[in-house]
Amino acid sequence: MKTIIILCAIAVCYAKHITSANSKVAAVKNFKAITSPELYDKDIRPYLGENTTVKVGVTMYVVDYEFDANDRKMDVVMYFRQKWTDPRLEATGFTESVVGGKSLVDRVWLPDTFFANSLDVEVVKDPIRNTFISIKPNGDVLFSERIKVSFRCGPKKSSNPDECSLEMESYGHSMADIEYTWGKGAESVGYSKSFEHGDYKLVEAVNRVETVSLSSGQYSRIMAAFKFNLKN
Repeated sequence: MKTIIILCAIAVCYAKHITSANSKVAAVKNFKAITSPELYDKDIRPYLGENTTVKVGVTMYVVDYEFDANDRKMDVVMYFRQKWTDPRLEATGFTESVVGGKSLVDRVWLPDTFFANSLDVEVVKDPIRNTFISIKPNGDVLFSERIKVSFRCGPKKSSNPDECSLEMESYGHSMADIEYTWGKGAESVGYSKSFEHGDYKLVEAVNRVETVSLSSGQYSRIMAAFKFNLKN
């Protein structure tokens, strides 16, 4: 009798596993269907024609850095995450998120975010391209990459702490199309405190939001300011 009960329990667990696996497979197949070129144009932003701006929430976590106070340059390796909503990706009747890498990323619209003061940007590709995307059934999208960014710092301030800011904005869209925000407020920019480099110690990361006015319109910009103290 005990053997029968145990076997039944195993069968129930296996059935639940199969059901869960099948629902995830179904979610991916549905995602591929609704993002086919006949139904979804990834060159068109969400809400276009609806007088609604795409709000992109950004967070980042720095895992390695080097700060050169003399050359006014900083290098960072970080997890760079962007979140937005694309109602065209809503999956009515589904409960599982669609999760994958570059092949799924290539099927959807992405914000044209760039680093305005960068010298070089590279997506980490060891051992494979470090790219991740998750699409919830309600159309919420999380896009994450591990990237290396080298960027210029502004002139040195006369007092400590020294500071170097990374600036981000849309390359081609004004605020009428894309508005950037910090996804977790004051906690949006994190960094590893387990190491130090050179003569300077990273002591704080502050996020800021700006609206830039140009002759072509107003543009949304966010900045991450990294503050350093000279070691004693």
